[in-house]
Amino acid sequence: YLSSNFRDFNIIIRPHPDEDPSFYEIATRDVNNIKVCYGGGVNPWILGSKLVIQNKCTTSLEAFIAKIPLISFEPFPTDKTDEIILDKIGKMF
Repeated sequence: YLSSNFRDFNIIIRPHPDEDPSFYEIATRDVNNIKVCYGGGVNPWILGSKLVIQNKCTTSLEAFIAKIPLISFEPFPTDKTDEIILDKIGKMF
């Protein structure tokens, strides 16, 4: 949806270090405006962003502190109390 409706934007998927990036590379291989990048620290990616979409990740705190617009996407909601602060920042979807 995002890549089709925002064709003028580059969309970067940065997998969690514990994830296998090949899943994202295969799933997006035919989409020109999506790139899978996973090297180096996360701060340059956040600071170079117009928007960060995250799912219960500490990158949300870093984006919030850097005043980068933030969307918290939670496709499978949980009631974990240790993640409650991440639900309080950004726009929740």
